[in-house]
Amino acid sequence: GNYLSNKRQGDGTLTIYDGSKITASFNQGLANGNGSVSLTDGTIFEGIFNNGYIHGKGVYNYPDGNQFNGSFLKNKRNGKGINYFNNDAVFTINYVDGVKIGEGVLKYRVRVAHTDYII
Repeated sequence: GNYLSNKRQGDGTLTIYDGSKITASFNQGLANGNGSVSLTDGTIFEGIFNNGYIHGKGVYNYPDGNQFNGSFLKNKRNGKGINYFNNDAVFTINYVDGVKIGEGVLKYRVRVAHTDYII
């Protein structure tokens, strides 16, 4: 990417010391708008950044096949979040400041005599 007054400016990819990468549009050195983060463990985030924070809608895809889809406020899960698990289970719950709040709903598939049921 480009630099303006020694700060990242415009579209680019920032490689962190551990090999993780942030690809986004940078303004005053901070990620903004749509972008992604690729961690060295294979975790990938795609979503919205605001002044360097994950902020707004986003999706985490984990190397084990699990996924989190939801809203973020300054890097923390905030609002409705849906966890998709690699065993076809789906868990929906609300978050405030990254903490699960209230009751969630877990749905999973049960196979009985070659017939699938959604519970």
